This record gives sequence, C-alpha cells and structure tokens, in this order.
Amino acid sequence: MTTAAKTYPQREVKIEFFVKATGEAAPVDRFDYFIRDGAVWRDNFRTCESQMAVVGFEDFIMECPEIGWRVAAPASAPERPRLERHRPAQGPSMTTTPTNTRSQGGAETLLPCPFCGTAPQEDKMLGVWCSNDDCSIVGQVFSGGARHWNTRALAAPASAQEAREQEHAKAQDAAIRTMLRWEREKTAVLHDENRNLREALQFYADGNHFTMHDANEWDTVSGEPANFYEDSSNTATVEDGSVAKLALAATPALSAAVQQGEALTDAVVDFLEAQDALDNREFQGINGEDYFTLRRRRNLARDDLAAALASAQPKTGEFNV
Repeated sequence: MTTAAKTYPQREVKIEFFVKATGEAAPVDRFDYFIRDGAVWRDNFRTCESQMAVVGFEDFIMECPEIGWRVAAPASAPERPRLERHRPAQGPSMTTTPTNTRSQGGAETLLPCPFCGTAPQEDKMLGVWCSNDDCSIVGQVFSGGARHWNTRALAAPASAQEAREQEHAKAQDAAIRTMLRWEREKTAVLHDENRNLREALQFYADGNHFTMHDANEWDTVSGEPANFYEDSSNTATVEDGSVAKLALAATPALSAAVQQGEALTDAVVDFLEAQDALDNREFQGINGEDYFTLRRRRNLARDDLAAALASAQPKTGEFNV
C-alpha cells in the first residue's frame, strides 16, 4: 500500500532588518524577530527570553526610518529538515524516509551556522551560539536551544503546500506594514497629548491646583476637554480618566508629599526628569540603545506615578470625585 508523507504548515518565519539605502542586512543586537502563528515575536538570545514583540518591533521601525524589514533570506534547501519521498526504480510500493537532525542516540545534531557555515557550540545553561567570533550572529541563542537554532527558512517552493505557506507569509507582511502605518499615525497624535499631560502633572506637582476652583481653569491647565460637568444641583463632577480626576483623588497624599517629601512627589519628579532626558535625546536626533533605555525609564516612571496616584485616597469636599 502506498503511503504519502504528511506535510505540515510552516508556523515560524524569521524577519531580518536591512539598510534601505544599500539593501545590506542590519543585524539587531540581542534580538531575533519571527512571525509565529500570525503574531510577531522577538527572541532575546542572550537572556533566553521570548515574548510578543509588537511594541519593540514597532518602536524599532518608527524610530529608525532608514531601516526596513523583510522575511529573512532562505538558507540552502538541504539544511532544512524535511520529509523526502523516495520512489524505487521498479515496483508499486513507495517508502518514506525522514531526513532529520537527530543522531543515533536521540540527541539533536546542530546544523552549521546559517550565516558563516561554522560549527556551533552548545551549553545546557547558555544555549547555542556560533563559534566564529567574526560572525554577525555572535551571542547565545534564545530559549529552545537546538530546535530553534536548526530552524531554516524554506527555499523555492517545492510543492503546492509550501507555495501556500509563502503566500501566507506575504499576506502577514502586508498586514504588519498596515499595522505599522496606523501606529505611526497614532504616535503623531499621542505626542501632543503627552506634552499636555506633562504640563498638567507639573502644575499639580507644584500644588497650584489647590488655589483653582473654576472648572474652565482646570480644563485649560490639563489640556483636556470636558474635565468637569454639572448636574441639576450645580454639583461639579470630574470626568473619569481625566488628569483632573487623578489629581483631585490624590489631593490628600499629594499635600502630605509636598510637606514631607514622600513617594508621590518623588514619583512626579522622576517622571519629569525622565521625560526631560527623553525630549533632549529626541531634539538631538540621536537613536540607538541609549535612546531606548531613556524611553523605558520614562515609561517605568510614568507607571510608578500612575500607581502612586491610584493608591491615594479620594478627596471629599468641594468636588465630587
């Protein structure tokens, strides 16, 4: 009885970056990017971590317009593990011989480095890495070890199934490009909102809002529309989610922090300092690891500030919060 070998869909496509002006590859330090099951993942092969990479992937593309991305160039076909069917010269039967990378003892044999062809090294704790110091992929491979290292991209489609897989990857490429364009448009709008938020937080950190009681003045300071609305009894209510809502809810803690130098004031100061450092970096037009470090510092300070405001007790009295 003739048995045909099963083919399985390719669930992982590697992404590489390149310089738009020259078309040459632009290695990204520490990270490898993949499309897995319709989502973008990034693997840190130094810390052996794998995570959804939407944020990091978009940040890199938006902050480095001179860098483009594409599906990684395929390695040579023999290096990719596949099931090959061998038909005998005569006779009705057909045997199926799996071509894999496992030795007789069951351990997976490492394929050569896809970039330089050098034999790799493997360690149970550190993972897999290229033994050639001049290779562009120097560094530990991410969690998964040999299984990820031995992954090779498809060459020219050898079957209708492989052709469909490559068409699916092209569709994902178009979808991601559309997503990035939308994110750029949203970022342009959020830049102004972040500036307004920073000015409002500076106003609240200085304690100036204690002297303001007019709703229109609050709206002007925070840069937000309709922070206040009034009911039939002329009771002013602060809109949920607004900067004014957070400031009023944190009034007791903020007043204590201004007098005693407690955590809330520190959180505001840390956020403003981080934002200043990031603004200066953007003004100089310098990108790179230092820029992303400042960006992460700003985001962490913003999260700490939001947590400090959220943990404060709401104010009771003049405004209904």
